[in-house]
Amino acid sequence: MPASARFQWTAPTEGSPVNYYHVEVTNSPFPGYWVHSSTVNVTDVTQTVFSTMVEAVVDGPNWVRVIAYDNWNREGPPSERSEEWNAAPLPGQPGTPVNIGDI
Repeated sequence: MPASARFQWTAPTEGSPVNYYHVEVTNSPFPGYWVHSSTVNVTDVTQTVFSTMVEAVVDGPNWVRVIAYDNWNREGPPSERSEEWNAAPLPGQPGTPVNIGDI
């Protein structure tokens, strides 16, 4: 099962007031398919930092972005995508094999 992580972002500094955010995740390093992960409602218009838990699409590399919506459900431009988030890192490198004797 893919892992979860907490992400945070800041509110836009311009444009109409935000009513809610859609948080989306992808496992593609290329622009394209994003999966809706969660909706974060704005209950205090003075709040400037938001956060939510995001579940990875797959084990391995994932990216997250956030889109703001106003009271009229108009969509603003998406945020820049997050740094790569490796939901399930690969195992570490074992030590060098050492001959401990013939059989």
